Amino acid sequence: MQLTIYLIRRYAAVAASEMSKSGLGIEEYAKRTQFYIVDIPEKLLNLARGGNWATFLDAGCGDGVLLNAMENSGLLRDKEVFAVDLSETRISRVREINRKYRCFVEDVCDMKSIPDSSIDLLASQMVIEHVASDEEMTSELYRVLRPGGNIYLTTVFKKSFAWYRYRNNGQWVLDPTHVREYNDDSQLIDLLRKAGFEIIASIKTGIAYPLTDLLLRRIRADQKAYSSRFLRIARRLRIPILGYYSWEILASKPSN
Repeated sequence: MQLTIYLIRRYAAVAASEMSKSGLGIEEYAKRTQFYIVDIPEKLLNLARGGNWATFLDAGCGDGVLLNAMENSGLLRDKEVFAVDLSETRISRVREINRKYRCFVEDVCDMKSIPDSSIDLLASQMVIEHVASDEEMTSELYRVLRPGGNIYLTTVFKKSFAWYRYRNNGQWVLDPTHVREYNDDSQLIDLLRKAGFEIIASIKTGIAYPLTDLLLRRIRADQKAYSSRFLRIARRLRIPILGYYSWEILASKPSN
């Protein structure tokens, strides 16, 4: 009952105001709902468990949902953790996860505070489709990664028939702030290879949104709602977005 009252109040508070479909500023975008995951992506988990690493970077960390999951799992114990995001609002939330994290408000295409070859393991989830230059971003990820280090990169892959309700630059897109949505493997794989990376794996999985998130996004619910056991179960009921895929890429920086 308390959860129901909470959701109704949140809905009533914001139902009258529609979020702009495009042209969002970074801090305005930061106020949108983040989905508070409790699971670490399997491919990233395997990288973390299978290698000897001491430094981790979340490039484009958002609210720190991935960092929070890794922190709670114990994966980041005794590790040096770096977090980079353009939004001061989001970085302030990341600092609350662990005050020892080294957090920077910077562009992932120009991470001035991250030294060359300093990162053993790097993750960047659903970020590269937002940046002005994906070529600059891939080069920057290569720069900060140490030889022998690994990256876990995700983005959106779109089939020609795919459609979603947002518009940006005259295109139908999954998110109003997407600068690009890849529709051919070579568009990103070639950039990563040009930067110097070796591709370990490339996996695509159909995107499906939990039904409950339609309401939770609308009311901009916070972590209190997502921690509900009922909602964790309810979020298993998902609607597929036809033609859209989550694209996972694992790559490494050669040792020599």
